[in-house]
Amino acid sequence: MTIVEQIVILLALCSVPFSLGQTSNLFRCTSPGEDLLMSITMAVFQGIMVLLGMVIGRWIIGFSGSAGFALGTATLTLAGTRMVLDARKGEPDDRAIKPDDIGMIMIMGLAASINGFIVAIGLPAFAIPLLLFSLAAMLSAGLAGFLGIKLGKRAANYGMGKYARIAGGVALVVIAVLHIYFYISN
Repeated sequence: MTIVEQIVILLALCSVPFSLGQTSNLFRCTSPGEDLLMSITMAVFQGIMVLLGMVIGRWIIGFSGSAGFALGTATLTLAGTRMVLDARKGEPDDRAIKPDDIGMIMIMGLAASINGFIVAIGLPAFAIPLLLFSLAAMLSAGLAGFLGIKLGKRAANYGMGKYARIAGGVALVVIAVLHIYFYISN
């Protein structure tokens, strides 16, 4: 997998923390400290879940052998489709997480990292460096979450998160389809 594809996957995975960050201000305006805490929480969960997914993926691919490519493209397609369908479920007001206490912030961090976990299970099939990609996922999720929080302080910007999720999901599916096409054509 090329570096460009890896960057596209990172950007696609960042669309979820970005979207959740945007809706974090629906109930009340958060303080700068809460903004930082939410961003760091989403970043840490994304990094841990991507690392955990890649470790599990290496283990599964070790047993499955040649089925590793199918697992890799299937997880990209599954996560991409899930992101598109999830973004179409409703208005941000209906689905916002209220960041009142540390427990809700932790739930938001976990929710932001589920797609990262799913995608990461199949990434070892494409020989992506485990620790480097996990670190990049953590840093990019933290920046995307913080950017989403800051942009979400203006009520008119809530729709951007929905479109970011759809674009991220489509990008993951396109990468999977391209890999399948090049696999079949060779």
